[in-house]
Amino acid sequence: MKLVKWAALTLALIIVLALAGLGATLLLNPKMAAELAKRPASLAQVASENAAGEKTAGPAKDPTPPAGLTFSKRLAEAGVKSCLSLIDDLGKGVMGGVANFVPASNWDIDAPDQHMASVFLGQKYSNAKLPFGFASLFGAPRGEGGCDGVSMQILPSPLECAALQQDLLKRGKLLGNLAGVSLIQDVASQIALVPTSANTCVMVSVRTVNAAKP
Repeated sequence: MKLVKWAALTLALIIVLALAGLGATLLLNPKMAAELAKRPASLAQVASENAAGEKTAGPAKDPTPPAGLTFSKRLAEAGVKSCLSLIDDLGKGVMGGVANFVPASNWDIDAPDQHMASVFLGQKYSNAKLPFGFASLFGAPRGEGGCDGVSMQILPSPLECAALQQDLLKRGKLLGNLAGVSLIQDVASQIALVPTSANTCVMVSVRTVNAAKP
């Protein structure tokens, strides 16, 4: 129960910080919420492929998501034109092992194509030891026509951080210890391992892309 409360507070803080940086944005209005509730996207095939060989609740071994998977549809409908492909690419990188998900989109109301846009993803896994996760995708246009982007994924794990760190260091390297939080450079992202009072671990994976094609 302590882990659930801690994880919930962590997610709430990240969401508040993200929304504060968006300025005049729109999260989910009632009409949009109703629309999304009718259309939870399914990735059952991806989940079954991942779960077949997975024995721990460590970092997901990412199968290739379906080629047509998109996360930016609602943003495009709202008038966002830039960085949509970047947001979709970032989204595919956080879908390993996900059975289904529901998105919530954010954009600037007055000038949707001139400011940062984002998508939040509530995620459900088929792994009973790692049932839920949360991810956020951000894309911001640059003056010269490119885009900067960030994806963040949060996975509460029942394992201790030491065990997860040992597994991650097989392919990555330790960047440092930030007040008890290990920061590891993985293949394409940086992963923070946040210990909890229940001797479990919350993995926070961040990928940053600069000057990408819009």
